[in-house]
Amino acid sequence: MTLTQGERQLFRLETATGKLLLTNLRVWHGSESEFTSIRLEDAGSVSVVQLTHRWLLWATGVCIMLAACLVWMASQGVAYIGIENYRRLASLLLFASALLVMAFGTKRFTQVRIASNQAAIEVRIRSMVRGEIIQFVRAMEDAKNARFRQSDDAIPPQSVGKPALGVSAPYRQQLS
Repeated sequence: MTLTQGERQLFRLETATGKLLLTNLRVWHGSESEFTSIRLEDAGSVSVVQLTHRWLLWATGVCIMLAACLVWMASQGVAYIGIENYRRLASLLLFASALLVMAFGTKRFTQVRIASNQAAIEVRIRSMVRGEIIQFVRAMEDAKNARFRQSDDAIPPQSVGKPALGVSAPYRQQLS
C-alpha cells in the first residue's frame, strides 16, 4: 500500500488473507490480488466475533464418556468383546478425544468486520492475537475521533443568538 501525502500508518495486523492496516485517514485490507480501503469518516461499525467449533468439544465429551463406560465394563468383568478389546477401544477413543481437543484449539479464530455504506472489510484472524485485535479496534476508534475533531475544527462555530436558517421564530423560542 502506498501512503498518500500526510498519511501515516498507525497499526498493522497480519490476517489469513493479507494485511489489515490502519492509517490516520483510512482502514485498508489487501492481499496479493485485491484490496479494500475505507475512509475513517465513512466507517460506520466495527464488529469483533470469536468463532469456535463447539461441536468438537461435544464430540470430545462423547469419546471420553464412551471410553469411561468401556473401562468400567472391563473392570466389572462384562466380556461381550473381551477385556483386552475394551482397553484397546478405550485407548483409541481417548486418542481421538485428544485429537479433537487439538483441532478445537487450532480451529478457533476471530472475525473482524469493518463496514461502511460503500464497502465492508471482513477478515479472519487467529484467536492467539486477540490482544492485538482489541488494540487495533481502540486505535481505529481513536483515529476516527481524531478525524472528527479535525473536521469540527474546520467548521466555524455559529454566533450565539443568531436563529438557524429556515426555522420559524416561535419554534426557535421553544428550543431555547
